[in-house]
Amino acid sequence: MRPRIGVTGPDHGGWPAWTATRIAVWRAGGHAVRITPSCPRSLDGLNGVIVGGGADVDPRLYKEDCLSLKTRKALRSEMRRRWRRRETLALFGVTQDGFSPSLKGQLVALYKLTRYRIGLLVDFLLLITLWLVRHMMSVPWQMARQDHRNRDELEVPLVRDAISRGIPILGICRGMQLINVCLGGSLFQEISVFYEESPILTTLLPRKRITVEPTSRLRQILRSHNLHVNSLHYQSVKSLGQGLVAVAKESNGIIQAIEHEGSPFIVGVQWHPEYLAFEKPSQLRLFRSLVEAARIAMQNPNRVAAQAAKSSTSDREAINEIANTQSASRTLAAT
Repeated sequence: MRPRIGVTGPDHGGWPAWTATRIAVWRAGGHAVRITPSCPRSLDGLNGVIVGGGADVDPRLYKEDCLSLKTRKALRSEMRRRWRRRETLALFGVTQDGFSPSLKGQLVALYKLTRYRIGLLVDFLLLITLWLVRHMMSVPWQMARQDHRNRDELEVPLVRDAISRGIPILGICRGMQLINVCLGGSLFQEISVFYEESPILTTLLPRKRITVEPTSRLRQILRSHNLHVNSLHYQSVKSLGQGLVAVAKESNGIIQAIEHEGSPFIVGVQWHPEYLAFEKPSQLRLFRSLVEAARIAMQNPNRVAAQAAKSSTSDREAINEIANTQSASRTLAAT
């Protein structure tokens, strides 16, 4: 019997990610069950949870004011402008330290700029295709923004319940961030300021290089210390929640994966493995590990209940604090 894996997502615009995740879970030996704000459900009858990607987590859940979209876009444009200017000057032998007539440096700069421009074109075409598919399969597309406010209301209680029950959880992109927030952590609302040496990437292709901690559970799953992943995010984990550890990072320090030290399987990744599982065995193993943990939970419910009962008091307090903050946020939004 296949373990049943709940997969959260938006009401509108989530068809491509849901389809890719559903196929990945099936190939891994599980059965995916879709959960959306308009079609919620409890964890009863589920053996695992995937918290999918999507809209930003409400900053009020980690006690911060929302950074305006205009400010965030301005930051991204400025950081891209600085990087292009630096690399363009390097073409003429000009570096931050002054004039350097190094032919090698000029060739490296030319290579970086050329690769950046070609990558931008390919990424643009892929993202346009994804956008068209999302909105053609979602009617009406104008309602998609309304889903953003409902995701937190759906997923925060679901994640809290899964943690308290000891149910395996995989967080993808937004899902990783939400797990962190549910355990008392916080987020960077805009990460473009960290990309001084290289441009921030928005790509479905595995173009971003990350490093995985050699002693982590994730390293055992992926069987690789260095790998390339895709990137569709502009936010990331800032302070870690209770019991969480960072197990993968970029060269600039941005956290790309987390896991919980005291739980059988609570793993979050900042990239989208569902889009890579078709061609990269390492990414499919991520889903297989979740399904295997769910199978163990399904076959040994008493053991899972005992492990959940040992959950630390600090974790429970952090979860309860987030629940109280969420209630306060709803009250403020209502007024």
